[in-house]
Amino acid sequence: MAISRYHFQAWQVEDVSGDRTRPEYEPSVVGGLALATQLPAEFRVSGGYRFVGKQFCLNADSSSMDRLKRTHRFDLQLRRLFGFEGRSALTNVDALVSVTNLTDNTIFDQCGLPQPGRTFRIQLLLF
Repeated sequence: MAISRYHFQAWQVEDVSGDRTRPEYEPSVVGGLALATQLPAEFRVSGGYRFVGKQFCLNADSSSMDRLKRTHRFDLQLRRLFGFEGRSALTNVDALVSVTNLTDNTIFDQCGLPQPGRTFRIQLLLF
C-alpha cells in the first residue's frame, strides 16, 4: 500500500506599513510517500520519504530572514508481533527496529536548530 501527500503553497505576510515578506517556517512545498508490505514469517516492513521545500526563518543575530534549504529524509521500519500462549499477563510482544533519517541529512526546523541525524531505534512492547 502506498500513501503519498503533497502540498504547495505561496504565503506572504503584509505588515501595517504594507511591506510584504515571507512568513517563517512556511515551506513552499511539502510532500511525502509511505510504503508498507507484509513479509514472510509475519514481519512487516515500511518506509517513507519526506520532502520539505525552501522556507525562511528569522535570524536572531542579524534580524534578517534567512533561507533554509530544501530537505528530504528516508525512514525504514521492520516490525513483528509475537503472541505466546499462556496465562501470563504479558503474552504478547510487539518488536520494532527502525532507522529515521537513513541518509543522515542535516534538516533544520528553525534557524540553527537541526533535527536529530540518523537515529536507530529498537523497541519492545510487552502486553
